[in-house]
Amino acid sequence: MNEKKYNSSEEQSEYNVKHPLANHEYDLYHEDDDTCMPIIRVKRTTSVNREKWKIFENAKETFVIEGSKITNKEKEYLRTPEGFNFLIAKYKSGIKAVSKMRLELKKHLKQN
Repeated sequence: MNEKKYNSSEEQSEYNVKHPLANHEYDLYHEDDDTCMPIIRVKRTTSVNREKWKIFENAKETFVIEGSKITNKEKEYLRTPEGFNFLIAKYKSGIKAVSKMRLELKKHLKQN
C-alpha cells in the first residue's frame, strides 16, 4: 500500500492545490437522510468525424451532446475538466434539453 501520510496542514493543502480533482464537492451519501445520491458522470467519445459528450446517471445514459451541434469554442471548453464539471453541475440543476444546455454554455463562456 502506497498511502501518503500528511504531517502538517501545509502538506495537505499543497497536495490539494496540485490535484484539484481529488476534492469532491458533493457527497454521494447523506447519512442524516439515509439516502444514496445518484452518481453523475460525463464521458467524451470521439470517432473519425464525430465527437459526443454523454452524461450518465448511475449506469444509464441520460443525456447526449453532439459535437456537430456546438461551436469549436464550446467544444474546446467542454474538453477541459472545467467543462466536465460545468456539464455535471448544469445537469444536476435540472437542465435536460440540449438547447437549454447550449444557452447556459454560451452565457458561461461570455462571462469568462
